[in-house]
Amino acid sequence: MYFLKLSQGTLYEALFSFYNSYGKPTATPLGFVISSRESINLKIYKGSRTCEEFLRNRPDVVINLTNNPKLFLIFAFKDIFSTDIDNIRFTDSMRVRAPKIAPENGIYGYIECRTEQIQEHDEHINVTLTIENIDIATPYITLEPFSRVYNHMIDIVVYLTKIEKLSDRDAVNRYMELLKYSLHIVRDYCSSELCREYLDMVRRILSRLRDHGKDITELESR
Repeated sequence: MYFLKLSQGTLYEALFSFYNSYGKPTATPLGFVISSRESINLKIYKGSRTCEEFLRNRPDVVINLTNNPKLFLIFAFKDIFSTDIDNIRFTDSMRVRAPKIAPENGIYGYIECRTEQIQEHDEHINVTLTIENIDIATPYITLEPFSRVYNHMIDIVVYLTKIEKLSDRDAVNRYMELLKYSLHIVRDYCSSELCREYLDMVRRILSRLRDHGKDITELESR
């Protein structure tokens, strides 16, 4: 059952799926840390719909493991990619009351969890999850040599969400510089169809940020 190598204390990124307050399946990208063989910790910042859902409903969740960076963009910016989300199929999980993203969307494994504890702080909540089941989505996983391009593609998702939500100009500028470098890595060191599609999606997000008053002219110029 434990086909994954999960190191305690390491920050991982995945898509967390659960039923929202309306009983509809949804997913969101979150970072998580393995605290023991049975439990997982995550931090969710206040002001987000995900934080509201956890405080209101303490949902069961499925951690969907994927190497597809496009999924992170799609679920981080649901309003822009609503059509893409409509085409993503969810199925029932095995041990908890939560949906999981179907494997044909690029998922290779699942961690099914129950929300055990929520600690509320001024700006965020700390959530402790209990692992109920670990399952493989496909018996065949195509491995590719390690590339920092894919790490930067996940970082881009984080930077874009920070730039969208933050109002402090200095903080926005710091994330803009980080975003600029990560975009350089993806643009200049990856020519695959995946990277081209990913960058097209990023351009859609940048256009929305510009429309909302964010100064991203330099990022859009390439």
